[in-house]
This record gives sequence, structure tokens and C-alpha cells, in this order.
Amino acid sequence: MLSSMARPARHIPAFNRKTVASWCLYDFANSFYVVLPAVIWQVYYKREIVGNAGGRDDFWWGSIISTSMLLVALTSPMMGAIADFAGSRKRLLIAYTVTCVSAVALFGTVQPGMLLWGFALSVLANLALEGGLVFYNAYLPEIAPREYQGRISGWGFGTGYAGTAMGLFLALIFIRQKMYVETWLAIAAAFLIFAMPAFLWLPRDAPARMGIVDAARGGLRESWATFQEILKHKTLRQFLLAYFFFEDGVNTVVFLPQVLRPRRWGFQRHSPSTSSLSFSSRPLRGRSFGRNRPIHWAQSVSC
Repeated sequence: MLSSMARPARHIPAFNRKTVASWCLYDFANSFYVVLPAVIWQVYYKREIVGNAGGRDDFWWGSIISTSMLLVALTSPMMGAIADFAGSRKRLLIAYTVTCVSAVALFGTVQPGMLLWGFALSVLANLALEGGLVFYNAYLPEIAPREYQGRISGWGFGTGYAGTAMGLFLALIFIRQKMYVETWLAIAAAFLIFAMPAFLWLPRDAPARMGIVDAARGGLRESWATFQEILKHKTLRQFLLAYFFFEDGVNTVVFLPQVLRPRRWGFQRHSPSTSSLSFSSRPLRGRSFGRNRPIHWAQSVSC
């Protein structure tokens, strides 16, 4: 049973610039994908694939995001245990990344009216991206001493928003020529190319301590035990519930921006890319507060 076993002990190496740079660059890489559900693919799927007959576009897009996030929540405990105890974290990061890239490359096969095929590819791409971040984030304690982790996390965060801006510019080159298939292929290629340093230079997987099936079962048991333990602590329950609503609000702003931005911030529906660039610059400005002024940093991102 996993709850009776310590997590695999990992040696924290001296500060390795190449490893840290590759970790930050992965955030830059996956941010090329982020522009698709946040702006480009969202608008294309809602307008061209679904259409707006009966106001169904928001329903279908909301269902895509909800389904993918639910699947991430359900599978992450099991996959995290497999990564830790079956010695497959890096392989899973690569597999999830390649799955996301492949799904995006197939966006060009979705034709108007193909709601279910577009739904399936969108859920798969988002599941693979969000699920892969579970393994990506777990590398931070391994690649940096404790005193540097906050700073390096901030570097990755800022690099990611730079990637978002670059992804928008790349997509606009093709979209202005109505080359939509080429847009999805370009974004997929950029994600894969800039993720390669992480595949090469992040630490190797630790030796397996148990088989994949045993690790998965143990992960589920450990997650259930953790959930029961959380229920015993009132303050922790309240914090996690509050965080759930905060995160839900952030995801709503990120993944349903075309519904909210014209009403809340005064942007026009016909200029989603312009408004998204403005939003991408806010966290870059706020990142300077990330080390010593977290409250003001959070406000700069969300306001």
C-alpha cells in the first residue's frame, strides 16, 4: 500500500542552468497550445464547427472544458502514483505531450458539423496538456534547491506567458490568410520543438519500485485515504473549497473569454487576439511581484 511507503527519495542536484532552462522552456512550449482553447480554436470551433444555431456554441465549448478537467482530476492521482513508483515520470510527460500535439495536428480534419469529432479531439488535447503538467510541475523540487524554487517557478511562469504571445503571433500569420489547417500544424510543431529540450535534459526517471498496476491501485487507495483525512480538518476543508472556486473562476476567464471579455473589460467580439495579447501582458507585468509580494502579484494577474 502506498500510504505506508515513503515517496522515492530523489537527490536534489546543484543548480544546473541547462536543466532549469529546459524546464522553463517547456512552459514556453505548452503555451503555444494554450492560445488554441483560450482564443483561436475556441472561436473556430464555436463559429465554424458548431455554428450558433440555438446558442449551442457556448454549451459545446463549456462541455469540452468541463469534461477534460474532470478527466484530469479523476486520472491524476493514479497517473501520479505510476510516475513516482513505476519510474515513468519522464516517459509519461513525453507521452502526454505527443498526445496533445497529435490531437492538435488533427484539428484540420474537423469539418463544419462534425461536433463529436471536434469534441473528442478537443477533450483529448486539453486532457493531455493539463495531465502532462502534473508530471512537469513535479520536477521543480528535483531540479532546484529549496531557496531557488520560488524564483525558478516565477521564471517558468513568465516564460509561459511570453510563449502565449508568440503563439498568438504565429497563429495570426496563417489565420489572416485563412490557412486554418496550417495554423493547427504550426502550433503543434512549435509545441513539440520547444518541448524537446525538456525531453533531453530533465532528470532521468528513477528506478521502478513496483509494477504499473500495483502503483495505480496504490495511488487510488492513497488518494481515498487523503480525502478522508482532509474531511477531518475544518480549516483545510475551507481552504480547499475556497481554492476550488478561485480556480474555477480563473479557468472560466481563460477558457471562456469570448463570453466575458466584451462585457467585463469592454473588448469587442471581433478582436479576440488583441484582447488576449492584453491579458497575456498582465501576468508578465505582475511577475515582478511574484517573489516578495504575492497578494499584489495575484491581483495584477486577475484584475
